[in-house]
Amino acid sequence: MLRLDRSPAQLARLGDRLRALAADDAARFATLFDPLAPRGPVSLDEAIARELLGAALVARLDDGRWRGLHRIRRRGERLYVLELGIVEYRQDVWPETDALLDVLDGARAGRLLDVGTGCGIVAIEGAARGHRVVATDLYPSALWLARWNAALNRVEGIDFRVGHLLEPVRGERFDLVLTAPHYGRVFDQLRLEVLVDGPAHLADGGLLALATQLEWEGEDGPLAAVEALLAPLFRDGAAVTVRPIEAAEKRDWFTAVRVDEPIAGLVSHARFLVTVAPSGRSLTVERPADPPRRRCAPLARFSPGATAVISTDDDVSRLRALLASLDAGEDPGALPAALLDGCRFGERSCVADGADGAAGAILDAAGGVRPCAHGGVVASARDSLATLRAALRARAEEAFARRGCERCAARAWCSRCLFPAPLDEAAYCELMRASGTALPRLHRLLEP
Repeated sequence: MLRLDRSPAQLARLGDRLRALAADDAARFATLFDPLAPRGPVSLDEAIARELLGAALVARLDDGRWRGLHRIRRRGERLYVLELGIVEYRQDVWPETDALLDVLDGARAGRLLDVGTGCGIVAIEGAARGHRVVATDLYPSALWLARWNAALNRVEGIDFRVGHLLEPVRGERFDLVLTAPHYGRVFDQLRLEVLVDGPAHLADGGLLALATQLEWEGEDGPLAAVEALLAPLFRDGAAVTVRPIEAAEKRDWFTAVRVDEPIAGLVSHARFLVTVAPSGRSLTVERPADPPRRRCAPLARFSPGATAVISTDDDVSRLRALLASLDAGEDPGALPAALLDGCRFGERSCVADGADGAAGAILDAAGGVRPCAHGGVVASARDSLATLRAALRARAEEAFARRGCERCAARAWCSRCLFPAPLDEAAYCELMRASGTALPRLHRLLEP
């Protein structure tokens, strides 16, 4: 773990040492710390090694060489350590962060709010450009790291505050609000909280920039978040833009569906930068030019290389046949590349104690939020993450009690899916009880 007891003066001196090492021997610095480069042991001058060791950035190997213990991102002359070395907080090189930094590069200095500051890179870059910065984060550990990085880069004057999204700045206004809130599973609801509450925090002439993922149904359907949230902002006189973030890093996280035949409810995802200005009354929406595509086909008629979808009775029959062959120890034959929404059928629990919750928070064009492509509406676009989680927990508790999950022999492998379409609840429970060890075995076979 990083040494958090370093004084600002010690961290400033450490930053000077790191910058000198990066300038004098970029290859050696990269081998120690670059998050995108191969890592390995290096030799170090003893004076530099002692300085790095004192902050727990390196460890000595038995052969006298040194290895880096943390990843450090370079941004011009400034350096950003990306984790404390504990489980609670770890950051990466995100294209979303780079999109926010691009907005910052074109902004006039003013009052800046960095929501979800993480390692502090947006806040620190803003302060270095003359902005008066407030930076918030839900996790105290993230703020420890952000303060550490500020001192490392000799940047002062940032107002760090702990709290959920915009709660620490209630009633305050800013010239620029920048955020890339966590997403994935139910955390997608955070982007909606920002879009609902963020514009009220803009000063006259201000700008909100949100880097996030958005989804759309089918191959070329509408961006649901635009329909449900951004169009009303436009009607109220705001200038709204939605533009894809094109980047090589983590591009495979986002896919647009491509279907061999029509399949209802399939959702495509890509990362976008959404900007909102209080005045201007315009709406500009761009799509990714060439997103990675996932080919989907019904399980009953899947073809090699396709992701299988279970959406009809025929697909369920094919699934039952696969499970039966696995239970009998027989060769199941050709398998799909993956199983879409496999969480329904034993891949993971839909709502697990202490976990993230249901499969996601998909926004539809009417402003409803559903947990997955086949699920029903469980919340609205104007609900908070806490409200969505509470609704899912309540629905899960009702379903578990109704189904008798506590006494069910299939508990060990059942996903306890809240929306097991095309099966009804009784048929779903019967399938789970009959699957034995076959469902876990199927998912192991489908692992990449």
